[in-house]
Amino acid sequence: MHLKIQKINKQIYKEALEYFSKVFIRSLKSKSTFKESLVARYLIEQNKKKFSSISHKNDLVFIWTSDEKIWVDIEIYKNRDITLLDKFSEKEYTILWWKNWKNFYILWTAKESIIKLENLVLDDMWKI
Repeated sequence: MHLKIQKINKQIYKEALEYFSKVFIRSLKSKSTFKESLVARYLIEQNKKKFSSISHKNDLVFIWTSDEKIWVDIEIYKNRDITLLDKFSEKEYTILWWKNWKNFYILWTAKESIIKLENLVLDDMWKI
């Protein structure tokens, strides 16, 4: 099992660009998160295991590689529109004892990991 959190810098980005073929790089170029996606895949290639999961946010890349299935998600903690707190049910918040931003992010990242595991889309968040 290997866990890595990497701040993207010029050196790691350059290494990732040099590692992959131009065809592969072009296939990622359409993503709005091109740089993060490229670096995450590069880091996974450096730590070959049977399974891997990627999450990235604001120039941070989080990868997990393992011989067992695992999916991860990271978020930047910040207060958002207060109505977003109502997206999860009272029952879900009861599990965590309180409706607040910390528990919102616990629920969000757990559910987004399940979305990755089950190959769902983000809109399925509210069905889980």
